[in-house]
Amino acid sequence: MISGFPNVSKGETVYSIMAKYHKMMGHTEIRATFEKVLNKDKAALSGINVDLPTIISNLHYTTSEFSLYRQLEDWVTHHTSFNYYSFFHETKIKEKLLVNYIHEPYKHGITLQIGKAASDIVEPKYLKFCMSCYEKEIEEAGVASWYWIHQIPGVFTCPFHNKSLHISKVPRNPRYLQLLDESVVNDSDVLLDIEELVSKFNPLSHLSLKISTEEMNGNWDKPKYKKSYIGLIKKAGYGGYEANVYKEKMYMDITEFYGLKIINILEEKIAFNFTSLEKLWNAKDSVQHPIYHILFLHFISEKMNYDLEQNSIRELIELGHEYFHDPACNMDALQAQFICLNAFCEYFYKNNYIVVHHSKSSGNHTFHVSCTFCGLKYRNHCIPSDFTNYKWDSLIEVGKNLDEKIISMVLKENLSFWKTAKILGLPENSIRKVIQREMNGPLQQKGSSTKKYNQKRDREEWEALIINNKLKTKTDLANEHYALFKRLRRYDREWLDSRDYKKAGSMQNIEVVDWKQRDKEYLIILKEAYKELLKEYKPKKISHNTLTIKANIKINKKYQAKLPQTFDFINEVKETNDQFAIRKAKMILDHQCKLPLGAQYKPKNMTHKVGYYNKISDDAKKHIRKMLDDFYNEVL
Repeated sequence: MISGFPNVSKGETVYSIMAKYHKMMGHTEIRATFEKVLNKDKAALSGINVDLPTIISNLHYTTSEFSLYRQLEDWVTHHTSFNYYSFFHETKIKEKLLVNYIHEPYKHGITLQIGKAASDIVEPKYLKFCMSCYEKEIEEAGVASWYWIHQIPGVFTCPFHNKSLHISKVPRNPRYLQLLDESVVNDSDVLLDIEELVSKFNPLSHLSLKISTEEMNGNWDKPKYKKSYIGLIKKAGYGGYEANVYKEKMYMDITEFYGLKIINILEEKIAFNFTSLEKLWNAKDSVQHPIYHILFLHFISEKMNYDLEQNSIRELIELGHEYFHDPACNMDALQAQFICLNAFCEYFYKNNYIVVHHSKSSGNHTFHVSCTFCGLKYRNHCIPSDFTNYKWDSLIEVGKNLDEKIISMVLKENLSFWKTAKILGLPENSIRKVIQREMNGPLQQKGSSTKKYNQKRDREEWEALIINNKLKTKTDLANEHYALFKRLRRYDREWLDSRDYKKAGSMQNIEVVDWKQRDKEYLIILKEAYKELLKEYKPKKISHNTLTIKANIKINKKYQAKLPQTFDFINEVKETNDQFAIRKAKMILDHQCKLPLGAQYKPKNMTHKVGYYNKISDDAKKHIRKMLDDFYNEVL
């Protein structure tokens, strides 16, 4: 039993509560505090988890006489980040996690089950606090608290005062109890010292608090939640038919919306991975860290003019589920991305004449796109439910810029029609018609090239390179300006070769090798190496590699004609598997003869030692077997 307990503030961490009690009772050791409140002292060795402490049930039953909370769930709601990490889980899983956390937190490993331990997000190393919260509590109660919302990764501002948090020198999950007092405050640093960054992070802090306190209405299942995100993406203009998402454009807009400074701070402080946003609507069996959901939902709500701070997050995701199946939303997404591919259509630059037709048959929605001016239907087929069969990403280009892009790629960047068509995902014939219209007539073709060669421009550019790089050879210039060199070599080679270039330096005189002398030297060295290999206690198979390694020389087989004596010797002494096994058996038997009878191997062990294995032929096995029999007949 305990005689007293300090006042508890909602949102305060369990660690902060225990630190207050430790100070109030005047204990000098943390073990005494844990033993008094929790009736056990082992927890003091590992400290208290700031986010999901495992001592909730013990703390509740010990302090029941003070009527702090009627239900054990209230401790979880007001003093842990359980609701924050479980907000995006399914209803059934969340209920099961809550039961496991309350009754058997050690057995089930709540941080692993809830996904916190497996996340790639890095937690802050030290505890954080708000200076305004600290000053207010000191003035009212004389003692300050550590709040769990301030310790969430990605929360850099206080959601109550909209000010930057301070980071202390107290470890995140310490093994000692430290109150938030004046000594901690004086030894702290401000996280964000720029007001612009504070205003950018404030909405993220508000949403982090919102998902921790928002009530759950009805059941929530993962498939519904995944389709909802795709529906929101389509409604915001970043999606096409079914589940297609134009990620590159959306990522660019997200970066512009938050700013590079915010993205860099998140990457540096909590290891935020920008490309992991894709897992929100693609991952099948895992729920991503809430910071990914918060960043994505805040951006999408701003694009849709949806007030996320005033309205429910659940309602926004429910709207996304409706948008996913809404034919009108699909038609808007399609019409915003398509242009007429008819190069002779007078309204080539406009999307005003593109119409998306919708039909429903046997419960399946199908769409097709047509131009009302020229009557062109895309591929003359409806868009099937199997969206992957069509490369719609190639039609994201805005219509009014497509013609200019084709002209730039072909005439300025000197790309072929085929390469341009492949990059843009358009028919090669359409590219050709656009260029013909730009050149006011058919193009002169040479081989597979359909570009008009500008000889004067290339000659002037190459002459300038020669004058400005007098110390470089023709090869150096060609390597640095490969495209220009290839054009000149193809269309104007005679002129290219007639230029005056710096001559390459002459090669230094290389000493000629006397291969006959080297053959004699190698032969002597290899013979010595061969004798040493035969004397080794642990036998090695004699081959080209073992001989050269033992002799410490390198002999490439391509020099076989230049080193005839050397290679003849190698081919003469190198062993097959059968020869090596027989030689190995003789060496071991000779060694056994020198040992006393009691120290010799038994027949079974001898068979293994001599290498009686499957890589040798049957004849070799019989020969070795006969050697062993003769040996034991003579000895025994």
